[in-house]
Amino acid sequence: MNTAHQSASSSKAGASAASSVVSKQSRLTSLDIFRGLVILVMTFVNFLSPVKSIPGWAKHMPESVDGFTFVDVVFPGFLFIVGVAIPLALQRRIDRGEAMRNIIASIFVRTAGLLFVGVVMVNKGLYSGDVAWLSRPLWYLLAMSSIVLFWIHCPANASTLRRRVIRTLQVSAAVLLAILLILFRGKNAASQTVWMQHSWWGILGMIGWAYLICSFSWLAFRRNSAALLGIMGFMFALYIGGRHGALNWLGPVQNFVNVGIMFGSNSATVMMGLLVGNLLLNASIGLGEKVRSMLLLAVALGVSGLVLRPLHGFNKSAHTESYALITGGICCFLFALVFYLVEVRRWQRWGGFLIPIGQNALFAYVVPGIVGNSFILAGSTAYLSDTGVAGAWSAALLTALVMLMTTVLSRMDIKLKL
Repeated sequence: MNTAHQSASSSKAGASAASSVVSKQSRLTSLDIFRGLVILVMTFVNFLSPVKSIPGWAKHMPESVDGFTFVDVVFPGFLFIVGVAIPLALQRRIDRGEAMRNIIASIFVRTAGLLFVGVVMVNKGLYSGDVAWLSRPLWYLLAMSSIVLFWIHCPANASTLRRRVIRTLQVSAAVLLAILLILFRGKNAASQTVWMQHSWWGILGMIGWAYLICSFSWLAFRRNSAALLGIMGFMFALYIGGRHGALNWLGPVQNFVNVGIMFGSNSATVMMGLLVGNLLLNASIGLGEKVRSMLLLAVALGVSGLVLRPLHGFNKSAHTESYALITGGICCFLFALVFYLVEVRRWQRWGGFLIPIGQNALFAYVVPGIVGNSFILAGSTAYLSDTGVAGAWSAALLTALVMLMTTVLSRMDIKLKL
């Protein structure tokens, strides 16, 4: 009997120790693998999007149709990952004793960076080589290259020489990017020559707004997941109210940033991940219980999405509440699966190639624009097909190239960090 008691105590101690590792380690391997998986799928479907004569399930669901494909789960996957990372990253900084004013400042700086890069990327479609000095592919290639160089992360253990090189690259990139912004010219729907606009904030910009509101929500309530769950409910109410005109009184603010979407359904998806991040910080429960709690949350989100579907349907373009709930539930389930395999079963080798990609996600997101426009400027797009199976293979090859570049730079400790 004593032996059994000692065995049970040992088992509990082991579970507690394992849980502590989740809350204190510098990086969560399962999160890096899951992030890398989302990046891999995102890159492939982006290269696949212009390909003709491929099945509808391999593209975004048309805006007028109530439903979604696996492609439509990629963006919620990004939002969900941001949410999981927020408590882990902020708690780590608090544990290091960083001043709260520095943490708040870094949140604003990161948000501003995401908004800026997002706007630059979406203005590619507005840019017109007819009224600007540079062709569209050249301007975009230079802009994305400048962004990469400006946001290169300098490791803490970097040599003096490396620090000087990185600083020189960053200053040069800032100057080049400023020049490119000055030279930007585009044409609007009325064929008028215009400068850069924020017609919408882009994927990174939308992530930026959601990151901002959810980070401050977590700082306000920390480990109080019940309060954060209440905020998530308010976010959905905000979206529904916006759909029915309750936010029209905001006027210019609503025109500048769609409050119902940016701080409503999009932020709610980040909050779903944030609740999971809070769960991972809880060292008092074992890894198995963490997995069960994630699965329970995934089911609750999915059922809620189905119940609310008659209200506005599943629609990615409109960022409806049921779409956010269903896709958030799918992301929660998939992350629970990866977490179980990697952290509980310790099966990490299968996803090892995804880790450097997940650790350098911003580079992996930006570099396809560099690769694609380099092919265009080199006149080598003739080797790439845009139809059927051959087009899918071209997309796969381009994806492999991007993943290889990201992996190589990550191994060299060259990473982008906002």
